[in-house]
Amino acid sequence: MNKKYDVIIIGAGISGCAVAWKLARYNLDILLLEKEADVATGTTKANTAIIHAGYNADPDKLKGHLNVKGNQGIREVAKKLNIPYEEIGSLVVGLEDDNLSVIDELYEKGLKNNVPNMEIVGKEWLREHEPNISPKAVKALWAPTAGVITPWEAALAMAQNAVANGAEVKLETAVEDVMTEDGKVVGVKTNQGDFEADYVVNAAGLYADEIAKMVGIEKINITPRKGEYYIYDHAKDFAVNHVVFPVPTPISKGIVVTPTVENNLLIGPTSHNVKSKTDLATTREGLKEVYEGAKKLYPSLDLRDTIRVFAGLRAADDSEDFVIEAAENVKGFVNVAGIQSPGLASSTAIADYTAEILADEGLKLSEKKDYIET
Repeated sequence: MNKKYDVIIIGAGISGCAVAWKLARYNLDILLLEKEADVATGTTKANTAIIHAGYNADPDKLKGHLNVKGNQGIREVAKKLNIPYEEIGSLVVGLEDDNLSVIDELYEKGLKNNVPNMEIVGKEWLREHEPNISPKAVKALWAPTAGVITPWEAALAMAQNAVANGAEVKLETAVEDVMTEDGKVVGVKTNQGDFEADYVVNAAGLYADEIAKMVGIEKINITPRKGEYYIYDHAKDFAVNHVVFPVPTPISKGIVVTPTVENNLLIGPTSHNVKSKTDLATTREGLKEVYEGAKKLYPSLDLRDTIRVFAGLRAADDSEDFVIEAAENVKGFVNVAGIQSPGLASSTAIADYTAEILADEGLKLSEKKDYIET
């Protein structure tokens, strides 16, 4: 048996790294476990890299509660930890044939979620600020607090700050079982040995349901949802000034065209459930869907100027919401599961919320006097 920790966090994606970063400010022994060879190798490395403003999430869901708080929090963390971030704002663009009432519904949702400074704008505004947008664009929701970030750099920076404040990270360490005694967590079994802890946080992304089952929790069911993307050559001078969404569907925000912090254009994703949690293959059908969606918004966009295609998987729970809660049947076990969009934007708020749950479960949070902020 190895050293005993106060908290073990399973999974070093953006959520796990954010939780480690948050807890490292307290007088705690923290261990962050990752089964891969580096942090941020799952969903965190292959997504749309958007910090959502918060108008899309239902106000009665945890996503709606945490998105706007996280939007503010990640901007502050980006400044402190020198994470590349650009606050370029987002547009939900309605074309002539779209159901334009959805834009008004999103605006109302945004008001309920306390999204600041939104506006509904028309043709003239769009022509001025997005000169390459489709001539069929007639109306849009403008949300200036949206932005773009480099997700893996955000996760890495938070993990590094946690380590600077005493947390430990163990890579290539796969959890094989969660150990319990008398209805309480006592540690985890891994391929690198056993580790004791009073609390375990399950932030295992696509595998969070499998970790939850180790303590008898059956209600979490993660379905991999594939998104396929194009990356456009930054050397090609095609102006897209904001994160640009189409009018969304019930399961997807649609094919997005957005600048990245590296000055490329990122185009995608599709949104299709798949069976395998390792299926990262792009498909002819998926890339065609991305192409056609992008051309609706930007008819003059030439996708022959793309330099790469890729796919990522989102961890969608059946609830279509974040599942962040203490286990009812095992004391000391906390799930941070179902973290799909807007998980990146919500990451710091997810960390705050998780810390509150741990405190309610009995974890003592006393702040370090020598905490390293940056």
